[in-house]
Amino acid sequence: MTAGYLPDFELLWIEGRPITLFSQRSTALLRPSRLNAARASAANAAAELLGIGDTVEVGLSRLDVTATVRFDRQADGQAFLSALASVDVPRRKHATHYSHGRIETVSFVTERGAIRERAYDKGLESGTAEPSTTIRLEAQTRHPKATRTTTDWWTPERAHELFQQRVKPMTASATGLLVGSENVVREQLASFVREGTITSRRAQTLIGHVGAVQAGIPIPRPTYYRHRAELRRLGLAMALDGITDGHDVAVDVGATLENMAAAGAWLSH
Repeated sequence: MTAGYLPDFELLWIEGRPITLFSQRSTALLRPSRLNAARASAANAAAELLGIGDTVEVGLSRLDVTATVRFDRQADGQAFLSALASVDVPRRKHATHYSHGRIETVSFVTERGAIRERAYDKGLESGTAEPSTTIRLEAQTRHPKATRTTTDWWTPERAHELFQQRVKPMTASATGLLVGSENVVREQLASFVREGTITSRRAQTLIGHVGAVQAGIPIPRPTYYRHRAELRRLGLAMALDGITDGHDVAVDVGATLENMAAAGAWLSH
């Protein structure tokens, strides 16, 4: 936590991760029901440290709401991040950061470059879990003076609603999207042929595309994006080459996002 005092405005400001007031666990999250208690504890500690009297809350100017999903295998977590880097979200662009050939962070930014949501490898960042097994998704919110609210306004229900609102567009884009390794995508295409969803000839073309991508065979740019878009319309996406560690991967991206925003995990505390 960081604190400061602006004497001209008689304003005490505090910024940081409020869970640190109660726990030393670097990966822990503050439950929404404890936000008001964290505000009181932080204000009292900062006032005592800076030698000022009683304080009256002005309001929250920033609130980040987050949820964490854990995968058993690194390949699954990487596949999930790679899928998020490809989903279309209105009024957002992607900024993807890599570390040693693996995706570390996927940010959803505005046209002006401001980060609004991001998914990142929390286990790698904190050194508390195997890389790509603990993925955290957060929505960053800013509240100007005119719309600022106090901490007691932010009930667990309102925090949950905020998270749902911010994640809903990416969930809608990812609904029915399966991100898989080469074998998984090929098998799904074969299943589509048996079901009559696509023709055998079309499946052969797409399977050839999948094999070429995995083998590193150059594909003309327009052809590559046309085939990738067709796979996407079929609800399929390829896990990035080199991240599956030789394992078959199949991650239902939309279902994973829905589970992260499920009410039970948010409102049970």
